[in-house]
Amino acid sequence: MTDALRQPGAILLVSCYELGHQPLGLAWPRAFLERAGYAPETLDLAVEPFDADKAQRARLVAISVPMHTALRLGVRRRTAYAV
Repeated sequence: MTDALRQPGAILLVSCYELGHQPLGLAWPRAFLERAGYAPETLDLAVEPFDADKAQRARLVAISVPMHTALRLGVRRRTAYAV
């Protein structure tokens, strides 16, 4: 499974809402994963539309939810695109 997760886009990091701040909930894990040899994709739903193709290609999707509003948005997005 680890080798499969190293493929580009196999890991998708999603930020739902950061109150207009830089999405550090994406930046830090992405940097850590890249340093470890992974090639994650990211989506910041505050500034870009949800990309269902990226979600379908991913083997692992991690959703950053730094506050209650972001959690509600993440759950709603997860429910809408459940595979």
